[in-house]
Amino acid sequence: MRNRGWVLAVALLLAIAITGCKKDVGGECASTDECKQGLVCYKNACFQLHNAGEACAEAAECQVGLICYKQACFAPLAEGAACEDVAQCKTGLKCVKNACFAPKAEGGDCAETVECNDGMVCANGKCLVPKAEGAECTGSIECAAGLSCGAGKCLKAKAENEPCDDANPCDRTMICFAGACATKEVAAPRVAAAKQALAEYSAVVAQCQAAEQLMAAPKPTADVKAQAQVASTAAVTGTTAALNNAEFAAAFKGAFQAAYGKPFETLEGTNVCDKPLLEAVTARLNVLANTAL
Repeated sequence: MRNRGWVLAVALLLAIAITGCKKDVGGECASTDECKQGLVCYKNACFQLHNAGEACAEAAECQVGLICYKQACFAPLAEGAACEDVAQCKTGLKCVKNACFAPKAEGGDCAETVECNDGMVCANGKCLVPKAEGAECTGSIECAAGLSCGAGKCLKAKAENEPCDDANPCDRTMICFAGACATKEVAAPRVAAAKQALAEYSAVVAQCQAAEQLMAAPKPTADVKAQAQVASTAAVTGTTAALNNAEFAAAFKGAFQAAYGKPFETLEGTNVCDKPLLEAVTARLNVLANTAL
């Protein structure tokens, strides 16, 4: 019994000695085992972790489960809690419309891309992984970066000023205007000019139609012929004025080339009321004027 008591006493003294060797706050350390209970080894010094609301420089200075937000230890917010920054929300949540939000997985319902998991997009009301080149699509939002939807497939997007059409789509930040990719800032005034040109050309078409109707009479009188000539002259005058509009000039020249197989040079000798020409010019202006911005 006496020996047993001696052993217990030695063990107690050893425990006290070992505990006494543990280091206090600020003591140099290589691991947490060297620090007193409740302390951790942080940057080679024993450190007391901070509670919520206390100052911090990084999350490692805060108690387990807390984060360092705006230089203070902070308890991450649960889903539905009001937030200003995703950093305030628990891991796996986003801050969407000032509330911590659990993002949707592929196939989940969504109203905008921010509601989906990172790396996904919201297309047609569903979260999806962006599609690779050649995949079928209904809109460019479905395609991966650098691709746009053209002719029903995700295709390499064309850059500014490059030729474009349905099978050669522009970068999604641009639009295809008059056969070339353009930014909205560049295209907007051109679309406005095309709208103006279309309105002015409608008057030319009306004059041509009036002249045609007048001359369609079985036996047009001299007075009727004179009226028809006035209408035809007005059509020429209107076309001449419209050619000062760059968008109209381009459309007219293109239509002339398509209708007659030769480049336009001058109005002299040109029948501006020729029906194929009127229809071709009107069609081109309609496309330009109705380009979606």
